[in-house]
Amino acid sequence: MSDSDDLGNKSGQHRYATVSEYVTFLFNTEGRKWSDLYDMEDELTFPERLVLIHPRWYNPNTKITNCGVRGRRRRDLKLTGQEPCDSIKNWDYECPFDKPKIMCDHIFPWSLGGPSLPNNTAYLCQFHNLLKGPDIHHLELNEDNYNFGWFPEILERVRKQLR
Repeated sequence: MSDSDDLGNKSGQHRYATVSEYVTFLFNTEGRKWSDLYDMEDELTFPERLVLIHPRWYNPNTKITNCGVRGRRRRDLKLTGQEPCDSIKNWDYECPFDKPKIMCDHIFPWSLGGPSLPNNTAYLCQFHNLLKGPDIHHLELNEDNYNFGWFPEILERVRKQLR
């Protein structure tokens, strides 16, 4: 990696470490039961607990566009047309496009278990929405730096569905 990448600062290193922890733990849970992970939830770090809401536990069909646990993939939010692109939150720079078409995006990706709820919504222009994709490297995966207020409710829905 180059010296100019995001890992050159402490925040970037922390961000990479927490995302790496999430992905590594998800990979290492292959063959384990969700209930085993749920029972040890208190021993898990926050990125590891996020693995519990990953769709592979309750719906391995990733092509689905509607989910009883997380809601619909697409949102039918009515935008006012005044919403600015939230590129500053993801990439630390203002969107350079003049009056871009704004789209609603999942901050914590739907494909990784994020719900379609208002506190998991970002407004991005078409360009930045495509640029972000399912990337979670821009998130600080802890409860202090990102509003994961939806997490306990979604975790409970998954628990009920798996019982």
